[in-house]
Amino acid sequence: MDHPVDLLPAPRVVRCFFARQFQPHIPAMELAWDLDALEKTWLLPGRLTIQGPAPATFGVIFERQGPDDYDVKLIWNDLGISWCGLSRVEILASSLSSVLQALGTDIASVCDQPIHGHSHTLARRASEGFSPSSRRPSLARRANGASSICAGH
Repeated sequence: MDHPVDLLPAPRVVRCFFARQFQPHIPAMELAWDLDALEKTWLLPGRLTIQGPAPATFGVIFERQGPDDYDVKLIWNDLGISWCGLSRVEILASSLSSVLQALGTDIASVCDQPIHGHSHTLARRASEGFSPSSRRPSLARRANGASSICAGH
């Protein structure tokens, strides 16, 4: 499904870490955007909006529960937000598409993940460390079948 998204410049990934807003903690990134002063309205699933600059801290986990049923956990700065039972259209229509696109991730491929137990996460295991010389995230397949995204891996 094609849809218009705001084109954002790629941010610089400052570091990867585990955000503590959820139990278990989820991988997240500290980001530096060239557009820090840009104020805009960000549309999140469930008609939630955030007014402000692009997120300085961002992490997301998508868990596909059924053919068109996703659970999502999101770290957006100091907020930890979770949704159950989102549709693919709700995810694709949100600003998550723009942020993930800027990070080099195709949201459609994230939505096409296998059902049950296989999660796409933003930020590879933070405990593995991060090299600041790497700027773009990449998709990697872990031994357990889950896909994860983090700069430099």
